[in-house]
Amino acid sequence: MSRNPRTLVALPYSPWSNKAQWALDVAGLDYAAETYLPMLGEPGLRRRIARSGAKVHKATVPVLFEAGRPALTDSFAIASRAAELAPDAQLMPAEHLDAIKRWNQRSEDALCALRGVMMAAVAADRGALLETLPPPLRLPLLGGLVARSGVAFFRRKYELTAAVAEHRAVLRQTLDDVRTALDGGEHLLGQPTYADLAMAVVLHVVPPAQMVLGPASRAVWHQADFAERYADLVAWRDRLIERRPPQWHRFGP
Repeated sequence: MSRNPRTLVALPYSPWSNKAQWALDVAGLDYAAETYLPMLGEPGLRRRIARSGAKVHKATVPVLFEAGRPALTDSFAIASRAAELAPDAQLMPAEHLDAIKRWNQRSEDALCALRGVMMAAVAADRGALLETLPPPLRLPLLGGLVARSGVAFFRRKYELTAAVAEHRAVLRQTLDDVRTALDGGEHLLGQPTYADLAMAVVLHVVPPAQMVLGPASRAVWHQADFAERYADLVAWRDRLIERRPPQWHRFGP
């Protein structure tokens, strides 16, 4: 158990985890990083959340544990806590809070669509399937069975029933709206805020170099048509990473 009073449990390839961690990093907060094991780690995570005094709904990451406080189990709640602890970071300035909440909801909707696209792509690629598992389980037969069980588990858990074409349409509309809102500028609200981080992770449809992914997963995640259509937004995302870099390497695959 880490002696750090603050621990973030996250997945290295989850954009929800990424935007929570990115907010903590922008705020300059110290925390222990703990990589979550999907499916197999859920019972233990549920118990930890309950012991912290928080209500347990779906045991999903990211989760922020702080000594003496109920766990935070939502990216926006974690980012809000970061903004509270480091007001000088200007993650959520009061005059922009309503707009930030609206952009965060757009982020949530788009990330659900992104999850649908990526789960379908990963399920069709044996190498990417194996990379969803810890290295000791990446055996050709057993690993493939466990990984496919994991995909089925995620589809049930998150009710991924819409067609991939519908998910892709949601992503295109969202990114078109981001482009319109930026209007050639660098920030959605005229200054750096959490809104930028929340929408930048939607562009994981073209993974950033700093994102922790195995080679097969990176190839599957990279959607060439999105890379071409939104090259300007990908460049915007990458500039944002350069200016306010997340420490995604803290979590291993």
